[in-house]
Amino acid sequence: MLAEKLREIIHSLEMLPALPAVVQRLLEVAQDKRSTAEDMGEVISKDEGITSRLLKLVNSSFYGFSRQVSTISRAVVILGFDAVQNLAVGISASDLLAGKDDAGPLDRDRFWQHGIAAAAAGRLLAQQSGYSPAEEAFIAGLLHDAGRAFLNQYAPRAIEMLFEKAKEQPGRDMVDIEQDVLGIDHCILGANIFKHWKLPEQVIWATRRHHSADTDSTGRSGQIEAITYLANALAKIRRIGSSGDDALPPLPKQLMNRLGLDDGHLLRVLMEMDQEVEKAGALLQIEMGKIEKDVPEHSERLLLVGTTPAGIRPLKLTLEAGGYHPAVVRSQALDADTVEKEQPDILVVDASDGTFDLDSLNGQIPGERHSVVILPRDSERGNVSPGDTGQLVAPVSAEQLLGAIDTQRVTSNG
Repeated sequence: MLAEKLREIIHSLEMLPALPAVVQRLLEVAQDKRSTAEDMGEVISKDEGITSRLLKLVNSSFYGFSRQVSTISRAVVILGFDAVQNLAVGISASDLLAGKDDAGPLDRDRFWQHGIAAAAAGRLLAQQSGYSPAEEAFIAGLLHDAGRAFLNQYAPRAIEMLFEKAKEQPGRDMVDIEQDVLGIDHCILGANIFKHWKLPEQVIWATRRHHSADTDSTGRSGQIEAITYLANALAKIRRIGSSGDDALPPLPKQLMNRLGLDDGHLLRVLMEMDQEVEKAGALLQIEMGKIEKDVPEHSERLLLVGTTPAGIRPLKLTLEAGGYHPAVVRSQALDADTVEKEQPDILVVDASDGTFDLDSLNGQIPGERHSVVILPRDSERGNVSPGDTGQLVAPVSAEQLLGAIDTQRVTSNG
């Protein structure tokens, strides 16, 4: 009965407040090809709060303009219609979705910290890939988990049920759990919210598809979908905030290809995120807490073993962001000679897809090796490899992976 009532609330969106009248009018003006910068400036200027925050943002180090921008119409001329529209809409939508501190079980601060991190990563990815306006990617990253924010604010029992089910079924994808429990997932819910508000189409699409890695979308839709998926993943890898699901997703090359990016670009975004996150958090009035900077370089030699590039990539980026420089080998090529050549202090084996022959490790790894093995979901931990072994069950978070390696470092250093 409770689940049925929750589904009714979620599908109707009857409790959702309307966007401010100024923002609704702004969306109308932005869609009118006859509108001018003065028209948009006149509409936004009717809301002192949005005007103040937009001008503060435009004049901040976030953009780094050499001259002061004193009017919204001037900001429109410099940034463009789409950029100013997206920033104004993003500010208003995040305010409406933020809700009260004590509404539901989600940690409000950590939730929006994750959104800010994804927004910063999205903007950097847009800049590196040439996607314009970059503010669209920023807002898509900021609001990508809007469906969960809605549940936390207006149907907190739904979030509680999801978390309870996730504890009962560790390792199961949260989107699948949402579909089972509620008949809808937070991606679809968020997209429906934004359709209800008549937000820009690309923001709606990005919200709907930010967990979809196996699509063949093309054009701008394919680009914003890829940017938001990757931004969400990079926020998790960088361990900034949490939206309630920290599992590292696969990073298929096809998504990067849409944007003309490679692994080096993703690592560069990770390295540049901190400063962008701090600036964006301050401007959107979100307390970011302590962000770990100047990560120490670790001297331990790591050998990362995995089956597929899409599965290896998030693990490698997590290790690199954590101060390691792992060598990588596909599991099909792992043998005693390879291990002997690399001489790793710690072996990291991703056996999560179930195709890796864990029993063969005894023959492939000579001597006593410190290792971290990621087992398939529903596996029971056991003695699966020689030496001192840390075992994790997929899917894993960046925190779990780095924590397991830290434990092995302490053990190996005696």
